[in-house]
Amino acid sequence: MTEIKVKQLVPVHAHIRENPNRALVSRILRSEECSATAVLCVFVREFSLNATDWSPHVVIKSMEHTFGEIPERTFNKLFAAINVLTTDVFYTILGKFVTITNAISTGTINEDVADLQDVCLAIAEANLIDPIEEPLQDVMSGEILTYIKMLIKNSGLTQPPDMLKFFGLDLDIGADVLSSWSDDPELYHAFVKIHEERRNEYDKIVAKRLNEIQVQLAQLGFDIDVNEELLRIKRKRKPREMTLDDLVDALY
Repeated sequence: MTEIKVKQLVPVHAHIRENPNRALVSRILRSEECSATAVLCVFVREFSLNATDWSPHVVIKSMEHTFGEIPERTFNKLFAAINVLTTDVFYTILGKFVTITNAISTGTINEDVADLQDVCLAIAEANLIDPIEEPLQDVMSGEILTYIKMLIKNSGLTQPPDMLKFFGLDLDIGADVLSSWSDDPELYHAFVKIHEERRNEYDKIVAKRLNEIQVQLAQLGFDIDVNEELLRIKRKRKPREMTLDDLVDALY
């Protein structure tokens, strides 16, 4: 089929095939694994970028008229993605950060608490939807940064997972903890090994989600390399100590 450039697709640089299989699109939209990125791309392709200004009622009616019944969790992901694309509340208001994090990562609405795994997933996907050129540590409000630090500490980590560092959240909170073990090299190295294994688990979870997004977008007719998209984001940002190889090693 002929491939065309869809210039109105702000979230990702994509080519799409004409006349996508609507039955397949509907099936993906109904699946529990449907990502916020995927449903946003489908929505914008079908109705244009201007449709992100529509009321929730109109969005729901239009999507279900086109693709059939769609679960609430998919709409939660879509509205969270639209918020990321059109506002800065994900980075500036703690309550919105928690709500959007849960909606993007799980499709649920929870305004009270988010865990570190969901924060990692949401930040990675939010930067696919609308890349932030500056390190997030320079963009996020102090309240949100404090919240993420608390999640890291409560998860038993002294440093963030590598994927958070990749996006500019180098929130080192463990200098005092590590120094307390410095007099016993054997225990120190054992502690560091356990800590790194815990950190790597979060990176593996994010890598799995990014691979799922890659597959979904391909099935939906979008020609997008998610890994290259992340590397493109990295190249646009200010230099940081972490290299591209570090990200690839951590996530792939």
